[in-house]
Amino acid sequence: MHDRGMIKWLPFNSIINGDEVVNSIEKEKRKIIKPTLSEDQIQNIEEYILESMINNIPITFKIYKGGFINEISGIVTNIDSVKQKIYLDNHKYLYFREIINVFNSSL
Repeated sequence: MHDRGMIKWLPFNSIINGDEVVNSIEKEKRKIIKPTLSEDQIQNIEEYILESMINNIPITFKIYKGGFINEISGIVTNIDSVKQKIYLDNHKYLYFREIINVFNSSL
């Protein structure tokens, strides 16, 4: 008897690209809800940001974006309160609303 190997599975992949569907479902499952910050946490974050800008101290931001938590590191070079953006020395920026935690990178 002759085994068709992978050929027998080709019709399933031609109907729907199964890998993409499975990957998107898995990605959706990994998403989390944005953590809520207390007033103390917000004040602590603001202090770290100002200290970084004044003393050129590298800090790491934990940000929430699109259901996931990421980290961005750098020294704060500018704060735009109108646009609610923080600019970093590595030509990156982030929005106030994305920040969920800040800590000192040099420790």
